[in-house]
Amino acid sequence: MAMVSAEPVVFISHKHSDGQIAEKIAQFVKNKSAGNARVHLSSSPDFEGPRFGQPINTELKHALGESDLVILVYTDEREDWSWCMWECGVAVDPTEKHVTAVVVVQCTADVPKPFADQLRVDARDLDSVQGFVKALLTSTQFFARRDEPMTRFAPEGSEVKDFAAELHGALADVIPAGNAAERSTPTSPFLRVRLNSQAADEIRSNYLAGAGERNEKIVESGALIVEEEGAGALFGMLLGPVSTVGDVLADWKMEDINSGQEPRWFVSLTDQIEAALVGKMKPVSWAAYRAVKGQTDVPFVAGSLQRSDGVEFDVYMVPISPRPVPVRERMLPIEQTYYKNAAQEPLQEILLASLVKEMGKQNVTRLPILDGKIAKSIVHRATINEYLADRAINAGSVEKCTLADLFAEDADALDKSYVAVPPDATIEEAMALMNGEAGAQDVFVIEDGLVVGWITNIMFIEG
Repeated sequence: MAMVSAEPVVFISHKHSDGQIAEKIAQFVKNKSAGNARVHLSSSPDFEGPRFGQPINTELKHALGESDLVILVYTDEREDWSWCMWECGVAVDPTEKHVTAVVVVQCTADVPKPFADQLRVDARDLDSVQGFVKALLTSTQFFARRDEPMTRFAPEGSEVKDFAAELHGALADVIPAGNAAERSTPTSPFLRVRLNSQAADEIRSNYLAGAGERNEKIVESGALIVEEEGAGALFGMLLGPVSTVGDVLADWKMEDINSGQEPRWFVSLTDQIEAALVGKMKPVSWAAYRAVKGQTDVPFVAGSLQRSDGVEFDVYMVPISPRPVPVRERMLPIEQTYYKNAAQEPLQEILLASLVKEMGKQNVTRLPILDGKIAKSIVHRATINEYLADRAINAGSVEKCTLADLFAEDADALDKSYVAVPPDATIEEAMALMNGEAGAQDVFVIEDGLVVGWITNIMFIEG
């Protein structure tokens, strides 16, 4: 078995203009390895580097020859990278018996072409940083001379996730901000929102822990509006120097027109802020702050900018037309439909043979079944006829078959005969949900747990 190297050696290759980024990485490796790793960083006296009086090339070749891992900090492809490419080339010299791993820490959209096929860590992406931290601290992936990890942290443990969030935040402070959106005169209502560093770190940690729902509270209480143009008029509010996104949310909830509705615009805004903080690009949900005929105002996070005391986000309230149609405008109100109420007419008393005739007189092919105003099922006349034909063949008599018998025979299918949406869901959302449930051909519109309307698959086609 291979001997465990006492001190894995990490060499950080970088341009001197990127010294701050390199030092953040060096500090992280040194601290989180509990001193088990030697770190070579020429730009800082706190780490190993060339010594005065010695030929630099000789010293660097010796350091690279000792190294188990070379981390290349890469930023702008327009710069001269010949020295860093030389260092990485020496590290991966095929004539050397010692295997050295190379990892590229990508700080912008640019990728070093000679090392495009090497393992790359996107410093802007929290998931990518977490994968690097896990491999560094809990595996031997980067250390061919070791037969066990240099720390005893669990790969899926909370420590690794916290460390990843810490490194991602530290790098966000120093990597180039060229990817942040630049703004001149906004063409739609605009506000700039700021989160302090602690709030931003909490959002990153919640994302890694799969607890994104907590981030809504953080944005509600901690997102300060530091600048606005036209947003105050849209919100109908005077936005002062201490106004928060939470103030806008509270005012929105107070308006009668929004009573009882979910603030989907705020959820979408939180999702976009979270995505920006962890380096993700997600599609913007069609979630309106305000919807009037012919126009919907949708929040869009156009860019983020790291500050010394936190992160700022440019948010545009984009007016879009035409707006999606809410199901409340297309649904058939339940009071105007022919349905059976199990609370008034027990299902075991409804004879199927009579029900088929009744549905024929009503000229309907499907029947909503409710219990009071609570959704129970949708029964199609074809389903009833199929059940009666099968019973006639197998039992010989169908006169006493009831709706309760049908439910007992195929309860699972009847339970899944519909999907449910709230009144402010869009027609597109309702149709997608229905198409995603095998066997469902109907949508109940439900508010506060009670059925208020009904949409059939035919109505989608006709609409």
